[in-house]
Amino acid sequence: MLVVSPEQPLTLRVRALTLEETKSLLREGFISAVGHQSTAEILSVLLGVEVPFNRTAITMRAGDALVVFQLRIRLQEGQILSAEEVKALYDQGQASFMLVEVVG
Repeated sequence: MLVVSPEQPLTLRVRALTLEETKSLLREGFISAVGHQSTAEILSVLLGVEVPFNRTAITMRAGDALVVFQLRIRLQEGQILSAEEVKALYDQGQASFMLVEVVG
């Protein structure tokens, strides 16, 4: 969850990341805000780095950045994907990583 204060509006810059760019960024260290255990496990496999489950809200400030993983399809209610299925969706362009940076 991303929290934006109406008293302090933010300007965001968003750009797509490749899987390799995402892996490189996360190797430098990060704080996870992945709110579902199964998603954290799948991302850990996909990225080759431990992505902890951490159900928290994020408040961003100027200079902050976050990596977003997003499916571009709507899953069936209660559907759970395996790491292989998520990787296949990524390979088919149905899932992506994005870098969101606060620029002002």
